[in-house]
Amino acid sequence: MKKLVFLCLVLFSGMFFGQKKEVLKVNLPKEYEWKVVHNYESDKTDFIIFIPKNENENNWTIRCSSMIFRNTPLSNVDFIIKHYENNFSKQIPSAKFTLLEKSNEEKNFWFISKIENPSPSLEAESDSVLLYIIQKENTLYQVMIAVKEKSLSEEFVKKWSKVFRSGEFFYEYSDKTQ
Repeated sequence: MKKLVFLCLVLFSGMFFGQKKEVLKVNLPKEYEWKVVHNYESDKTDFIIFIPKNENENNWTIRCSSMIFRNTPLSNVDFIIKHYENNFSKQIPSAKFTLLEKSNEEKNFWFISKIENPSPSLEAESDSVLLYIIQKENTLYQVMIAVKEKSLSEEFVKKWSKVFRSGEFFYEYSDKTQ
């Protein structure tokens, strides 16, 4: 009986003192041997950038970035799509935004789009991007894969769309007392 009480206390202490954080895990293809070059976490936002381990921040061929925006209750996928399209067209006027897929499930919408830049400029950080956005409850997740190409091949889009859609949600628990 004492063991049962102890076990219950341990489990309940995790509920009261641990902080639950929902995370989208996307399994990046191992062929690139990724390394983290930036990692920022706060209560409202997480941001992480990966590049292949033999490359550096100034000279990369492919780059994956992931952002999490917590407490962002949005209900309309079309509003978010328009927001991203407008943002990219302001930042890189020559870029072409193309919506590839979308789902407008209530509280769990998502879309995949590509942004191709046929006329790269010095201001453009990358030439072409595949973008995955998914809203889960009150959290917005953004995953982008960028390459220094003027356009994205059909094979690239197919491969990375599958990688994005295979992402899974899980909860991480951290100790609030630290």
